[in-house]
Amino acid sequence: MLAFYLFMLDTETEKRTFEQIYLKYHDDILKRTYRILRNDEDVKDVMQETWLRVLKSMELFCDKDEGTVKAYIMSIARNQSISVFRKRRKEKALFNHCQSEELIDDEDLFSICEDEGISRVMECVDMLSDAQKDVIIMYYLYHHSIKEIAELFGISEVVAESRWNHGRVRLMKLLTRRGVYVRKENDRA
Repeated sequence: MLAFYLFMLDTETEKRTFEQIYLKYHDDILKRTYRILRNDEDVKDVMQETWLRVLKSMELFCDKDEGTVKAYIMSIARNQSISVFRKRRKEKALFNHCQSEELIDDEDLFSICEDEGISRVMECVDMLSDAQKDVIIMYYLYHHSIKEIAELFGISEVVAESRWNHGRVRLMKLLTRRGVYVRKENDRA
């Protein structure tokens, strides 16, 4: 990525200055961003946005002491991280609201397995993403709690629960499309 950023600068002085700043503060920014977000995808996005903002403000770094430069860059990274964190929190709240609209009773899944046989259900489970499939299998087949699943896969409980919720909603849709599960009229209300 450093080569990409350097390509965007015009003068050799700016390139040298940016390269020094990048090499000096990259790891510190990465650590700070990860402490806030704890998500590799979000961290990559914030890192890129931070360095692009530094590029746009290169004139501010001329003749500035290290403390000022570091404080400025770290504040960019922190602010970007907080923005992403808030956006993710809003998305989670929206997701939870949507989930409350589509409540699925676990008893429905267990009764489908009894009535239709596990093989038809597993055909649909295989259509889920790997992350969702793993959580669904551990929850329904091996009867692990969300907390246990989170520990097994080394993820947070929020992520485990999100994968479980997404997985079971998608699973019920797949089962419905295949005619394995027909929603009762009061389920739709």
